[in-house]
Order: sequence, then C-alpha cells, then structure tokens
Amino acid sequence: MVAYLRAGTIQVRQKFTDDLEKAANSLRIVTSSSVSAPSSPYQGVEESLKRFDALPTGRRAILLISDGLDISRGIESSSPSQSLDLDQAILRAQRKGVAVYSFYNAASLTENGNSRLVSNGQGSLEKLSEETGGRAFFQGISSPVSFDPFLRDLGLSLNRQFALTYLSTHMKKGYYKVEVISTNPNVKIEHPKGYFYK
Repeated sequence: MVAYLRAGTIQVRQKFTDDLEKAANSLRIVTSSSVSAPSSPYQGVEESLKRFDALPTGRRAILLISDGLDISRGIESSSPSQSLDLDQAILRAQRKGVAVYSFYNAASLTENGNSRLVSNGQGSLEKLSEETGGRAFFQGISSPVSFDPFLRDLGLSLNRQFALTYLSTHMKKGYYKVEVISTNPNVKIEHPKGYFYK
C-alpha cells in the first residue's frame, strides 16, 4: 500500500497489492505546505494500521518517511516521552504485530536544523521503530541526500528476518514485555519489545 499523510489523515494512492510495479507507479513527488502537514505523523500511522485488519497474519511492516515531530499538543510536548499519539501508535502496532521502519526526513519545523526539534523527531522515530521491532534510519540532523543506503539496509533487514514463536505463561489478558537475546554478542536482534495476550 502507498499512502501519504495530509492534515492528520492518510490519502491512499495504492491499496495493498502484490504487484510491486503497480505500487511503485503510484509513488509521486511529495509537495506540500505547513498548512496541510499533519501535526502528528503518528495519527497517520494509527489510521494505516486499521488497514491491516483485512489482511491475513504474517510479516507486516510499515515504512514511515517523516521528520517524526509530533506537535499535536504543542512544541513543548513533542519529546518522545510526552507524545500521546506516539505511545498510542506503538501500542496499536504491537497489538497488530506490525513492525514500523522509519526514515528521517526534515520537514517545515525541522529543516532549519533546530537541534531540540530534530532530536525530538528522531527520538520519536527511534522509539516507534524499536518498540515495534523495526528500525529507524538517520543521516545526521539533515535530510539524506539519497534514500538508497537506507533502502539497501532495509532490504537486508527484511531478508534476514526469522519467525520466532513462544508459548506465553501468562494467563491474564494484557501486555507483557519480552527480551530476545543471542548467545553471540556480535548479533543484535531487533524485535517487538512485548506482546499482547488475548
């Protein structure tokens, strides 16, 4: 699926499809203004997560290209620890088993290099990706010249995925944290930080 965030909602350009060429052809150059920019990219993530309900279970992922800055409750509340929309998006992605991969790209409030806002945006993207089992990609505090290195790394990550199943010992409904480690100290395992027992 290809969708764009505009004014807090997603505009789907291509519904879910197995036809990669069809999906690629639906991509367009992003042109926008601060007026139509979403105040929280995470509201769009939540809305796109609803689209997964009709799909069979299996490997699920979202690629979010954003500056990560959530100003829905004001700039002073834009840190990763204070963004309610970010926390809700993480919770919903974990419940649906969707890993979120994110590419940082500066936008209207972060393109001037304000270190506090850039840090808040990148920190939010990092938290979203880490908590859902994805990965965040940055290139300093500015937009990357090209997404090619990010896309290559993302391709490697997706091609090296393994399905891991386990039996929960919890009998009550709720969220439970999980830590997955390797006996090899040189291997880093990216995974969702928890699961929901239904």
